Amino acid sequence: MGYKIFADTSWFKGLIDNKDGFHEQAIELLERINVEENDLITTNFIIDETFTLLRQRCPKERVKEFYDLIGEMSKLTIVRVGV
Repeated sequence: MGYKIFADTSWFKGLIDNKDGFHEQAIELLERINVEENDLITTNFIIDETFTLLRQRCPKERVKEFYDLIGEMSKLTIVRVGV
């Protein structure tokens, strides 16, 4: 059994934005997560924050790529933060 890894906004941005200084590291980490059968956990707040950050700093295409990515990530669990 693998680890549960918390995915934050900076990792998601690095994964999507090829101009981000951590893009290569984010890609490598995603590959390791898949190979080592780890699970990703994030929150609905992080997803929202990532959409906002990408809309402000990246071309529109990156926002669509992020939307597609989270839909395809079978190992991603999104925890809903309540009040």
